[in-house]
Amino acid sequence: MDKKKTNNFFKLAYTHCEAKGWLAERKFKTPDHFKKMTCQAFLGNYCWVVYVAGFRKKVLEQRFSKLKAAYHHFDLEKIVRMDSYDRVLAVFNNKRKLNSFVTGAKAIAEIGYDEFKKRVLDDWHHLSSLKGIGDVTVHHLAMDLGFDTIKPDLHVTRVSRLLGARHPFELADYLSSRFHQKKMVVDAVIFEFCEQQAFKEYGCQSIEEFIKSKC
Repeated sequence: MDKKKTNNFFKLAYTHCEAKGWLAERKFKTPDHFKKMTCQAFLGNYCWVVYVAGFRKKVLEQRFSKLKAAYHHFDLEKIVRMDSYDRVLAVFNNKRKLNSFVTGAKAIAEIGYDEFKKRVLDDWHHLSSLKGIGDVTVHHLAMDLGFDTIKPDLHVTRVSRLLGARHPFELADYLSSRFHQKKMVVDAVIFEFCEQQAFKEYGCQSIEEFIKSKC
């Protein structure tokens, strides 16, 4: 890893993201957020992570309120009792994602939400027991619940490679320690800086150009 370039990148990106107000939520989120979370709120997070995988965030944002309504506003008992999924498929015609979410919801109902929450609080990796939650998305869901990790998505993976890190977690560990920030804040800095194409404000057309010429 090129530590000088990495430090310069993070300083610039962090300052920009902080000024835009993109980091506030991550800075103050902890596992207590999940500890107080209702079942409906959790199912909303779970549904989001299942459906956003492989889709553009903006597309899901436009449809999520309708998806929520189709899933009975994430009422667990009503989801388990659903005998028709036509409304869901009318919003998102993806049977694989539907099956994943409904199967996961039924698994939670079988043991009870309180017991499920206890297991996750003991070890957030238990989230991967849910259908549709894999090696990457488990970090996404855990982070949304307040656990300190990163989501190794395309943006974070690309920046890690450009800075010479062996993998995204090495980069996150280094930046978290070097700048005394939560890993989820490191994730937000990288993701938002790339997703919002903030590098264009520095006269660059890509994150590759920004790192090469400005860091």
